[in-house]
Amino acid sequence: MKNNSKPCSLKITGNTGRELSGTAAQLRYISSRGGWDQYVQDTYREIAQAVATQVADALAAHALEQHQFNQAPVSMESLMIPNFGTPTKGSAHVH
Repeated sequence: MKNNSKPCSLKITGNTGRELSGTAAQLRYISSRGGWDQYVQDTYREIAQAVATQVADALAAHALEQHQFNQAPVSMESLMIPNFGTPTKGSAHVH
């Protein structure tokens, strides 16, 4: 039977100087960043910051477009993102 899995691209040097790959590299990488909980928290924070930056950029571009082409005042309602959704109980969040 043919193995269709792809080799892990993560390569990291272990404590002994030996190159690690696959699960061993993942475990070493996560351990070097403060363990699983810290790794997950940092990853979520990076994702949230990237999304917030994209949303802020889109809102700023929309406000600029409204101002330049319509010369109308920009209201908060005109900056709302349609179908963006609202947080619900159990939604993921970053502290």
